[in-house]
Amino acid sequence: MIDLKNGQVLGEQSQLVTADVDSVQFVFKPTQPWSEGRHLLEARLGKAGKVVQREFDVVQSQPVVAAKVGAKSS
Repeated sequence: MIDLKNGQVLGEQSQLVTADVDSVQFVFKPTQPWSEGRHLLEARLGKAGKVVQREFDVVQSQPVVAAKVGAKSS
């Protein structure tokens, strides 16, 4: 996982993949909280194997605010 803002490698993960499975699932949880900005996820099959890359944005979520319901008085 790479932070594209500054090129910092946020972490790496290795996982054994066998040839007889159709798909592989993994979870990446960085040691530090996610930083806002554009990131790059890179998957590689072996040291010189095929590389797949996916870019994504991390944005700050807006706080959830309860809706105000106004009561009319007669």
